[in-house]
Amino acid sequence: RQMCIRNRHMTSIKQDESIVEWEFEHEGELVHLWQLRTLLCKKAELARRILLMPYLPYGRQDKNICNEETFALHTFCDMLGEMYWDEIKTFDAHSDASKRWVNVINIEPDLSFVHDYEIVCLPDKGAFDRYHPLISAHPCIIYGDKVRDPSTGWITSYRLVGEHDIQGKNIIVVDDLCDGGATFNILAKSFEDAMVLNLYVSHGIFSKGVDELLNSYGDIYTTDSFIRPAHLPYITVEQYLKSVHVEELKL
Repeated sequence: RQMCIRNRHMTSIKQDESIVEWEFEHEGELVHLWQLRTLLCKKAELARRILLMPYLPYGRQDKNICNEETFALHTFCDMLGEMYWDEIKTFDAHSDASKRWVNVINIEPDLSFVHDYEIVCLPDKGAFDRYHPLISAHPCIIYGDKVRDPSTGWITSYRLVGEHDIQGKNIIVVDDLCDGGATFNILAKSFEDAMVLNLYVSHGIFSKGVDELLNSYGDIYTTDSFIRPAHLPYITVEQYLKSVHVEELKL
């Protein structure tokens, strides 16, 4: 596929629409994205402008951390909004707050694979609220209740909610994002008696690597929405972002 602008953006221009794909790596790319958008306005002035953005950053920064901090997600979405995209498609966004600022279509993952496991664990209440409607038919869903110090980011307490017997069970942990992995490492200690413990995250940042995680989890699955360790199995999200009939796709 044809790539442009530091091999991070793909553009496709048709008579009626201009499509840009942005594989986010760092916020400095916003300048390049704005330049590309300006170019499209000149070359295809009347075309609809569509941004495909598999990973929407700053999802966890959708609220004030303290009185001196800003809403990072809100600021980021304000900047996207000022580019006047007709449509922005993203995959499994962490926060719904982005929809308040820009025309975002959030495409949900197909989690039907969880039915291959006896227990599904959602690491926190946010994950439970996000995914439970998608997997409510599963007979055993549990979630974590954690307290995080907003000034340091450290998890100060953690417990599992829901009836469960993990002895000898096959367990899958599901979440949208793994950054440093602290939550998942803490969570794994509760499942030491499980027969199988695997992890799925839609966006694998793995800022501290995966070695410690692989000491606790048998397999780790992610997508290609973010730069990932080459040896991890992954699922492409391109079909989700480009298909009109998303409900017909299988993860």
